Amino acid sequence: EDSTIDEERYIACKVKNRGWIVLSACSHAGITNVCQDLMTRTSSDGATPEPIFAVIGGLHLAGPGVQDRISLTVADLKHTIQPSLILAGHCTGWRAKAALGVECPDQFQPLAVGATYVFHK
Repeated sequence: EDSTIDEERYIACKVKNRGWIVLSACSHAGITNVCQDLMTRTSSDGATPEPIFAVIGGLHLAGPGVQDRISLTVADLKHTIQPSLILAGHCTGWRAKAALGVECPDQFQPLAVGATYVFHK
């Protein structure tokens, strides 16, 4: 989480009978903040939002300036956000990918350039 970044661009789409898919380019403000923003925007009248089915994109956890966020981000993904699928790409970094592989082995997969992912009901 980075409270100095006021906004983050992401795309989200809802897949019937699955939940939301979040596509974030680099998650500079933190993927936790991105997911929390989506849940806030999509819950009406305080109702429980539909689950986040997949988190896809870079998680901005590579390098000495941000790697202290790895354990908190992985814990948030595992215990709070609980997506069925985590496809982590370019700026996630090998340390965070290793942590995701250990903590979320059934959900995590490295995002691959040129790969095709199909989500259907």
